[in-house]
Amino acid sequence: MRFMIMHKLNARLETGVPPTPEEIGRIHGMMGEAAQAGIMLGGEGLLPSSRRTHLAYRGGERRLTAGPFSEEKELIGGFALVKVRTHDQAIAWMDRVAEALGDVDVFLGPCTEPWHLGFAPEPPDAPLRFLAMYQLEGEARLTPVQAAALAELFAVMRQEGVLLSSEALATSHHGARIHLEGDRHTVVDGPFAESKELVSGFAIFELPSKEAAIEWGVRWGHCIDVQTVEVRQLAD
Repeated sequence: MRFMIMHKLNARLETGVPPTPEEIGRIHGMMGEAAQAGIMLGGEGLLPSSRRTHLAYRGGERRLTAGPFSEEKELIGGFALVKVRTHDQAIAWMDRVAEALGDVDVFLGPCTEPWHLGFAPEPPDAPLRFLAMYQLEGEARLTPVQAAALAELFAVMRQEGVLLSSEALATSHHGARIHLEGDRHTVVDGPFAESKELVSGFAIFELPSKEAAIEWGVRWGHCIDVQTVEVRQLAD
């Protein structure tokens, strides 16, 4: 079973201040442990919400709202990681995603790169990577027509070198939310409603059960020092 473990944005992460060497050491240590165990399949970090865009598609019309966000709500249905040359190009691809899905909300955010963390100088004319997280009305599942249209579009995007990866999530019935305070934590099993805390980053794990995913989610939250972690199973 594959799980997406998402840590949520908080005031500290929203400042965009890079993590300290000690924090980076903790994160790399945990990621190394998971990689060595063969259970970590990938992951990404996102820049603060001030760098993000909310695209709301209704009736064939698009409403664009630029960050920062404080009260935007999301309940992720799936995501696509894209590589483009400009922000406008990323939005144009999201317009085509909306043509396939119909009414949909997309949160589009640039991914954290090594130069954002001070690991390397930013290369000239560097391609941009954006994570697009989409949500349908409530927790509606894709119809066969929507799924076929999205698969056809994703095939085109892969062929053009735009789509790096994509996943659909199972409903929140298969998920959990972890709230951390100091050394303590509480777990709320799904289903659950939308959350005003936007995703700050995620890791994908191959694990035997939701209970195992929650255990890693608790460790992940303490490692990154956040207050909320969401665990969601990926769709088959």
